[in-house]
Amino acid sequence: ISCRQAGCRCVSFEYVANASGTSDPNCRCKHSLDTHGTRPPYTCQKSIVSHSIGFRAPFTCTCGEPAYKHITLVETKQEREQRGHPTGYATPYKAMGGLTGFSSLAEGYLRLDPSGRGRPDDDFLNQPITAMDHLILRAHASLDPNSAEAQSQLRRPGESELDYYERRYQERQRLSRGIRAAPNPYDTNAQLTTGIRNNKSPPRRITGGKK
Repeated sequence: ISCRQAGCRCVSFEYVANASGTSDPNCRCKHSLDTHGTRPPYTCQKSIVSHSIGFRAPFTCTCGEPAYKHITLVETKQEREQRGHPTGYATPYKAMGGLTGFSSLAEGYLRLDPSGRGRPDDDFLNQPITAMDHLILRAHASLDPNSAEAQSQLRRPGESELDYYERRYQERQRLSRGIRAAPNPYDTNAQLTTGIRNNKSPPRRITGGKK
């Protein structure tokens, strides 16, 4: 993606991981972005050590690898579908980039989809809320007063608090015995197509011996 700003010397857009908030990240050579070149490998003009290796941000991804071992990949929806990778909703304008929801705020490794099928279908997402669902989902059931879960959440006339919780407990027990668990929208046997995390042993802590 080339820059449209007049006078810009950058070859193309490249994402730089930053863990220091709104300030620009520094290189591992302790120098800022301004002291590095605008063309690969973005060598430092002040440090002799990092002159050959270029700019490297001191940031580690949640996958366990440093940021400089990642690449900036820009692709269209058709290209992702051809590779079998998930796609999100179309954004209203290009300035939003890949921000399609709150899940976009999570890091890329946390949003990996092993199956490559993308989001579940609407039938799976619009299932009726029951007593077996999470407390947060059951709180939204009151938005539809005609639903069975909303009616069951109301305390009946002459029902004590202990009887109310006992009735709700029995309802969950009946649902757990009579309702089969919802099928997983993602195939558990699907091959991992969106990323591979290397299994690494945890680092050992070296302690000095007592004299």
